[in-house]
Amino acid sequence: MQTRSAAGLDGLRGLSALIVMVTHAAVLPFSEPFPGLVQTLGFAGRAAVIVFFVLSGHVITSSILAMRARGGFSPAVYAINRFARVYPPFLLCLCLAWMVVWLRSKGWIDPQPRLMAEPIAATAANLMRDLLFLFGSGTPVQNANAPVWSLRIEVVCYVIAALAAAGLQSSMMLRVVLLAAAVALALAAAMRLESAVLGFAAFGAGALTTMVSRAPPRWVLAVAVGVLCLLAGALLGLGVGLEPREGWPRMLRLLYEAAAVCAAAVLVLELSLGEDGALHAGFRRMSWIAPFSYTLFITHLPLIVILAGHVGVSGDPASRLAAFGVLAAAAMAFSWSAAQVVEQHVALRRWIIARLRLRT
Repeated sequence: MQTRSAAGLDGLRGLSALIVMVTHAAVLPFSEPFPGLVQTLGFAGRAAVIVFFVLSGHVITSSILAMRARGGFSPAVYAINRFARVYPPFLLCLCLAWMVVWLRSKGWIDPQPRLMAEPIAATAANLMRDLLFLFGSGTPVQNANAPVWSLRIEVVCYVIAALAAAGLQSSMMLRVVLLAAAVALALAAAMRLESAVLGFAAFGAGALTTMVSRAPPRWVLAVAVGVLCLLAGALLGLGVGLEPREGWPRMLRLLYEAAAVCAAAVLVLELSLGEDGALHAGFRRMSWIAPFSYTLFITHLPLIVILAGHVGVSGDPASRLAAFGVLAAAAMAFSWSAAQVVEQHVALRRWIIARLRLRT
């Protein structure tokens, strides 16, 4: 049975996935008549992705600490847990992304650049890079499914966390080697992956929340969210958006992302440690999305790309709203259905651990 704090955090994860999906489903129907709305949703979507990183840092660190308390960190069990959680939905996401590539090569769909980057290179080498999370610009899964940029960085965070956890319980010489490997991996990823530093900062903030024993005063959350909204409003007012810029607009965007990390960390603390109330109850009501939130996050965009060519996304406001509703509902229905198979990670990891006869 879920505790109240667990249900609240699940609700936060579910709401974040929903926001990201809504952000992408709104692009084609509303970009022309309501560009300000789409840009505002873009800021909300960015904040939602940051929430995912913070939640991952909190959950992964909590699981490592629990494992250590039960008798020590097991790299094998940790790897199986992460594999069972990440890969089944990701394989489905990969199939959808490559389906987009195939449909496009046949001329059956013509995705808008706002949803799908170019060029597409459907090769065996790119398939292998996709499977190993080594994808980047020019590989099918990245170009046909933009949200997976965050998943790649998150997987790097998992590896860094494992190296650090294993190092802290090893002999001095091995500890130095493992911690050095963790630092080297972080530096290499920061130099090669766009937004890696943001992901690391958010994941680290989530990890730090596990070391706090009391929730901050409620006004701290209000201030953090207020600062985030003010910075988003300033960027929207300047027409800067979230695209990389030079000079002080870029600094303003970085401040917005830093504020989003702080606000997400304070919210996680409140939901995990704070007193029960209306805020907690509100997030618990969103926990119904949690069981399929990961599938929703990484499969909605290829599905929207495929359906967009068959749904009228232009016309009067009522037609555009109907198109948005169809795209969003289809993404939700597909994700919920698929999750009944691909998000059974608890059963999968128990099956793998039992076959390998590992001690948890």
